[in-house]
Amino acid sequence: MYHIGQEPQQSAPPSLETAAPNPPSPATPPHVGRAATCTKASNSSPPGDIGPLLSLACLSSYSGEQPLTHHAAASDLNHPPPRCYVQCQGIPQGSSLSTLLFSLCFRDMENKLLAEVQQVNAFFLPLQGLLLRFVDDFLLVTPHLVQAKAFLGALVHGIPEYGCRINLQKTMVNFPMETGTLDGAAPHQLPARCLFPWCGLLLDTQTLEVFCDYTSYTRTSVKASLTFQRTFKAGRNTRHKLLAILRLKCHSLFLDLQISRWAATSSVNSLQTICINVYKIFLLQAYSFHACVLQLPFDQHVRKNPVFFLGMITSTVSCCYSVLKVKNTGVTLGANGASGLFPLEAAHWLCYQAFLIKLTGHSAVYRCLLGPLMATQKQLCRKLPAATMASLRAAADPALSTDFETILD
Repeated sequence: MYHIGQEPQQSAPPSLETAAPNPPSPATPPHVGRAATCTKASNSSPPGDIGPLLSLACLSSYSGEQPLTHHAAASDLNHPPPRCYVQCQGIPQGSSLSTLLFSLCFRDMENKLLAEVQQVNAFFLPLQGLLLRFVDDFLLVTPHLVQAKAFLGALVHGIPEYGCRINLQKTMVNFPMETGTLDGAAPHQLPARCLFPWCGLLLDTQTLEVFCDYTSYTRTSVKASLTFQRTFKAGRNTRHKLLAILRLKCHSLFLDLQISRWAATSSVNSLQTICINVYKIFLLQAYSFHACVLQLPFDQHVRKNPVFFLGMITSTVSCCYSVLKVKNTGVTLGANGASGLFPLEAAHWLCYQAFLIKLTGHSAVYRCLLGPLMATQKQLCRKLPAATMASLRAAADPALSTDFETILD
C-alpha cells in the first residue's frame, strides 16, 4: 500500500467519510480496502505487500483571493478589550459552517476531478483504489503504484479551480518518489510495510488491519484530558466517568472480528490484533483510573474501600466485553470452559494484566488491590487454554506498548 497526505492529527478515531459515490458504510473502509487491493499490479511493491496506499491529508485552505463568503459573518464580533472589530470577510474560526462548506466544496472536487479513483463495481467495491477523507485529511489505498504517483503529482501542482494544494511537509507515502517530479520537494517516506498513521489510526499496509495510535499522549498527562468535579458521591461519579471514557475508546474499527460482507474470507482484524487493541484500551483505562483516584476528594483513599475499587476494575471488563459482543453480532466469542475465539475470561486476564502493569508502579497507593488482582489472574491462567494464554501474553508484550512509556502520569 502507498500513502500520501498530511501528518495525522492525533484525534479520536473518526467515522471515515468515503469519497466514492454511494459509498459503503463508514465503519467498514478496511473491508473495502482489503477487497480492492487483493490483486497485485505491475510496478507495485514487493511480493507480500498489498499495494499503494496514498494519504492526501491536509490541503492548504482557500486563498485570500477567493474568499468563501463576504457577508455570512458580517455580524460576528471579536472582543479583545478595549476595542471591538467587525469581521466583514470570511468565516469565524471554529465555526461549524466552515467545516460544512469545506466538505461541500471538496465533495464537488472529488466527484468532478477524482472520479477515476472512485470507480466501483456492482457491489460497490473500488476498482482502482479507495479514497477516504476526514475533513481535509485524505487517504488513498490503491494496488497501483503508477496511479498513486500520478495522484500525488497532480495534487502537488494544486487544483486552481478550488484554490487548494497539498502541503508536502505534512504528507506521507510508503513508496519511493523522485524529488524531481515534485519540484524538488519530497513527502515523508515510510517503509513499504509499516503501520501507517492517519487521523488517530494505524493501518497495517500489508493486511489493512487497524490499530489505535496512542502517540498523541506522548509527554502529556492523561489527567489533563479529564475534568474533575468535587461532588457528593465522588466515587460513583468517577466510576461513571471511567465507563464513559471506555465506551469512547471501544471503536468498531479496533474490535471488529466479523466476517466481511464484501469478501467472504476476510475480516477487519485478526484475533491477535483484537487482543492487542483490547489490551491497549485497558492499559489506557488503567492510566485514567489512576488519574481519577488521585483527584478523589475528602481523603477517600483506596485502602479504605478496596472492594469498591476492585469492582470498578471488574466493571471495566464487563463494559468492554459487552461492546465487543455488540460489534461482532453473530460471532460466537466464548463458550463453556473459557473456550472459544475470545472468551470473557480472556478479557478479564488482559484487563488485570494492564492494571497490574500500571498500578504496580504506584504500589504505595494500590497495595491493597495488587494482591487480589494477581490472585485472580493466576486462577484465570489455570482456566484458560494454553493456546489462548499464548495469544494473550503476546498481546501484552511490553514491546508493543512502548508508546505508553512516555505518558507523564
